[in-house]
Order: sequence, then C-alpha cells, then structure tokens
Amino acid sequence: HGDVCLFRDIKHVYLSLQENSYSKSQLYDYAKQINQALNRDCIILY
Repeated sequence: HGDVCLFRDIKHVYLSLQENSYSKSQLYDYAKQINQALNRDCIILY
C-alpha cells in the first residue's frame, strides 16, 4: 500500500509541475532524483 500511495503522491506532484510549465529537462531531472532516492525503478515518469 505504501508504494501505491507514494506513486500517487509523486504523480500528483509531477502533474502539478507540468501545469506550472517547467521544462521537460527539469521534469526529467526531478523524476530521476525521485527514482534514485527510492532506489527502485517502479516510478518512471519519462
């Protein structure tokens, strides 16, 4: 359950960042930082 909630939270944040017109490279870097912090490949946003 924790992974699912975490995924939903991060996806929401990601979509919020998209709405704030961040550049694609900024969004990719953000997603990579999240993936590295989690040390797993379950969250892929690019």
